[in-house]
Amino acid sequence: MILDMAWRNVWRNRRRTILSIIVIAFSTAALLLFMAIINGFHEQIIESSVNTFNGYIQINREGFFGNETIDGYIENHDLITQELESIEGVKAYTTRVVCGGLVSYRDLSFGAVLVGIDPQNEPQVTVFHRGISRGRGRFLLPEDSNKSAGRLLKMDHFKERKSFIKKVQEEVGNPIVASLRKSFSPSLLKRIDSFDEFIPMDSDLPSVLVKEMNSVLDKESLLTTAQLAKMQINSKFIVQDINNKNFLRANRELLEEVYPEHFIKIYPIIIGSKMALRLNADIDTELTIVLQGLSGSMEAAIFKVVGIFDVGNPEFNGGMVVVPEKVVAELVGYGQNKTSQIIVRLDYSYDVDEVVRKIKDKLQPYKTFYQRSQDTTFAVTQDSFLDIASFVYKLKFTMDTASVHIAKFLSAETLKMLDEYDEIDMPSPQLKESLIKDINVLLGKESFFDDKVFSHVRKPDFSKKSGLRKFNYELLAFSYNEIDSLESDFVVDEQFRDEFVESKEGIETQENFEVLAWKDMLIGVIQFIKIENIIIETFLSAIFLAVFIIIFNVMTMSVMERKKEFGVMKAIGVTSKRITYMILLESFFLTGVALIVGCIVGLAACSYLYFSPIFIESFVDVFRQGMLKPSIIAIVNADVLMQPISLVIFTALVAPLYPIWKISRMAPVDAIHNP
Repeated sequence: MILDMAWRNVWRNRRRTILSIIVIAFSTAALLLFMAIINGFHEQIIESSVNTFNGYIQINREGFFGNETIDGYIENHDLITQELESIEGVKAYTTRVVCGGLVSYRDLSFGAVLVGIDPQNEPQVTVFHRGISRGRGRFLLPEDSNKSAGRLLKMDHFKERKSFIKKVQEEVGNPIVASLRKSFSPSLLKRIDSFDEFIPMDSDLPSVLVKEMNSVLDKESLLTTAQLAKMQINSKFIVQDINNKNFLRANRELLEEVYPEHFIKIYPIIIGSKMALRLNADIDTELTIVLQGLSGSMEAAIFKVVGIFDVGNPEFNGGMVVVPEKVVAELVGYGQNKTSQIIVRLDYSYDVDEVVRKIKDKLQPYKTFYQRSQDTTFAVTQDSFLDIASFVYKLKFTMDTASVHIAKFLSAETLKMLDEYDEIDMPSPQLKESLIKDINVLLGKESFFDDKVFSHVRKPDFSKKSGLRKFNYELLAFSYNEIDSLESDFVVDEQFRDEFVESKEGIETQENFEVLAWKDMLIGVIQFIKIENIIIETFLSAIFLAVFIIIFNVMTMSVMERKKEFGVMKAIGVTSKRITYMILLESFFLTGVALIVGCIVGLAACSYLYFSPIFIESFVDVFRQGMLKPSIIAIVNADVLMQPISLVIFTALVAPLYPIWKISRMAPVDAIHNP
């Protein structure tokens, strides 16, 4: 009965109810649309920030993010990427080498972050390559990791000039030299053939040589593909360029490959628009980059600008240059097994935090694994020693704690021969044989491992005997350069994952890894969204106040108009609790109808803006500077939908409290006689 009465009371004043429903529904729809547009803007910012460069997830060495140094590398990264392929939600990944360097052009020099990328995998993980379309040139290509970017020779590319002229003079049987001599002018050949390396060279001879070489490099190939194969030059890119009649590139790369000591290899590079402006550089400009290698030595290389990017981030545009990963790895001394970071892209349907947890769980047992094998037959031979004389010398004079420790495991016969050994002579065959015999016995002893002596090695699990002999051998190899290492035997054992050896130069442990989600990296974006959310909350408060006033006025007028009715109800025994229940139902019926209408209208508008975003032509440049789409798009999720719904429901619950309070205090007689 109360339910039926409440519904009838809502429609007692039909005009007022309809107007109230329209206003509340409009407020709900407007609020829903506003929240969806803001959410769409946030999603664009996050997607742009994440996809432009940082990625959804990064795997770094601990402390590397924000402090990119060349010694913060990940060893044997291919083992980690193999683990990533088995994790659900990981769509793609790429590796990068990051270091600092000095970029120079003419008399201008600026510090920059040098980022080495994999040109094949990078576009699958980020949209950084799209920044080139807003600039000039092209993005890096997979073949850029192996191909030269050099074209016409310059004097700066030509080094050790005397020795090269001597080769042209003497190596007439060399196919490349023969091809060059065939194209040179008689006057140049005469000067080359009369060249004497012990007599000062004519100052203009190198420049004349470079000029005549350039005149023929673009006309025909210095070698045929058959000659390339005969000389065992197997560069597929040189062959491709010859077949495509791109002789200039083929000849230049041929010279760089055959004569690296004479012709400097030119590497491709892309730079930011701000960096290009500061250096006054453009496409085909050659830049010199100086950086510090892993060994501490300074390395320099020449790069040719093939593209200029503009990703809307001033730090990227002005302080970052991008080159093939393989090139940077060679310059800093990483080789093929080291990288700075691994960037991961996810399927959109997967939660970032969940995938981060999966990656951490997957890498948790990934410390240093040694091949688990039955190695009871493993033995040391004389071939195991790179310099047995030096090893014997160290044992005799106990030059370190390891030598003292090893001496405890040597037989009396070996110790006697060591004592009689004269370091001027080579160790006798008897000493070598006795020493190798003792070491083979030592390899099978668990007691050989000592925490104090081998502090650079993680303590193994000696409950698993398999692999003990090789483990002890590696203790020796890690302690003495004279003993050949078995690093090739380091593999991931999926079944046992024995934790054995971690050397000073060996595989990094999981304790040194950090798996970062985009929220951990893009602190500025998170802070911006938080500040914007404060503004949104202010707007929500205004909407809440407007809806509250509407419902409050409607319910107050509706209740006060029926004072006499409520007085009669109280007089015949209806409790205040039932009257309160009826008024609340009226409020919920009113707001419920308005909420349904508002959500339908709001979701329809959001759907339209999601599938047909509004293009903002006048703000194209502003949006593109931030790598954002110049459009208004509405994206609805659970939070966007629940905020207006919960706000209206809360208002429907709070607004009738005052009229309920007034009715509950009203005496039935007063209500009947003073309506």
